[in-house]
Amino acid sequence: MNFIGKIRVPYQRIQSEKDHVQPTNAHAIDLINAAIKGGVPWVRLNDYPPNQTYDPKSPPAMFPEPLDRQLLQIVIRYAHELAQ
Repeated sequence: MNFIGKIRVPYQRIQSEKDHVQPTNAHAIDLINAAIKGGVPWVRLNDYPPNQTYDPKSPPAMFPEPLDRQLLQIVIRYAHELAQ
């Protein structure tokens, strides 16, 4: 949270229902909103439209856990989209 608004490259957040580092995935919304507020040039959560902020009290659905098995394919797809 301290630096996310200062980055100047696209920020693609991949977030599943269960966070594998934090106790919950609620911080994902905080990071997305802070990145947009800070002026990051392009911000997207999963497959949602870019540069969209979210209400932390009503977050969007995150990727279902079984999709974690396809994480490499998801990362490759996002990298390809960003490279175009």
